[in-house]
Amino acid sequence: MREMKSRFVPAFLLVSSLVSLGACISKQDANRMQVKGTITNNTAKWAYLEKVPVTIEPIIEDSAEIAKDGSFTLTGRTGESVIYNIRLDQMRAPAASIVNDQALIKLAIQMAPAAEPIVDKYEVTGSPASITLRNFMLSTNTDLQKIFVISKERDTLQMRGASDSLITELDNKQQELAKKIRGFALKSINEAKDPALTLFELGFYQAMANSRGFGLEGLSLDTVLAIVDKTARANPTHEGLQAVNKQLAQQVAQEQQTEMPAAASLIGKAAPDFTLPDVNGKPVSLSSYRGKFVLVDFWASWCTPCREENPNLVR
Repeated sequence: MREMKSRFVPAFLLVSSLVSLGACISKQDANRMQVKGTITNNTAKWAYLEKVPVTIEPIIEDSAEIAKDGSFTLTGRTGESVIYNIRLDQMRAPAASIVNDQALIKLAIQMAPAAEPIVDKYEVTGSPASITLRNFMLSTNTDLQKIFVISKERDTLQMRGASDSLITELDNKQQELAKKIRGFALKSINEAKDPALTLFELGFYQAMANSRGFGLEGLSLDTVLAIVDKTARANPTHEGLQAVNKQLAQQVAQEQQTEMPAAASLIGKAAPDFTLPDVNGKPVSLSSYRGKFVLVDFWASWCTPCREENPNLVR
């Protein structure tokens, strides 16, 4: 029977291994972010921590079962600034959004007493960037809701044949709110000290501006490029931001190369033919008006100025 020999591990190797392991754990702990939350009026069973990188799809980084008292703890990472969403069960919208600027962030989420789970409000502590994000969303969404109410009221009055003065008064209120939102967004974007926060606010405002129902004036391409470039130069080690800046520059260069020759090639030439249904559903082609003067008006039902202009065009 072969004798089993014990293996001797030199003390200095053992100590070295333990030191290396300790350093590794310490480094991991240093980059760990904990999100401790409580939910009132809760019906959800699970909370999810969703990482939202600027260049790739969102990633679920952690999940936790919600305790009976509504408490939960989620673990993410600090390091490069990024937005995290806190999601509950299968809710389509996030319950809250935070920035990973601190190792411990606390949330207090209050659900509305409704049949469908809806977040009434949330408070965040321990994270300056997350507090700024929360205040930005609260202020902007409050004013967007006011615009929505005004728009609905305007449509109702218009259907009832209300006077032009009443309609104009509502239009002026909506325009003032739109200007307020734009000014607030620009101020917040320019004052943001966190790159992920800057990109979030910029992207959110532009998305709302693209939703024509709010009547917001989007930021020009030059303004967007200037904001991203300035933020990228102030945060040269932020890989996601540098990638966005590079991607935008390449996109602009490609569009300039493809659009300019295409636009120039159509000047002085016949318009491309197309066929669309008229008000009675009958197909009508542009070419059927060949030899006549034709005014082509592009409009949409959600475009208030377009709808105001329609009666003049019909006459």
